[in-house]
Amino acid sequence: MHGTQGVWAMTMWMTCQRSGTALSA
Repeated sequence: MHGTQGVWAMTMWMTCQRSGTALSA
């Protein structure tokens, strides 16, 4: 399994956590 989507999701999630912004606001 390629971790392309996994890495992308992880990056987005971490960015969201750092920014403190809810993606599903």
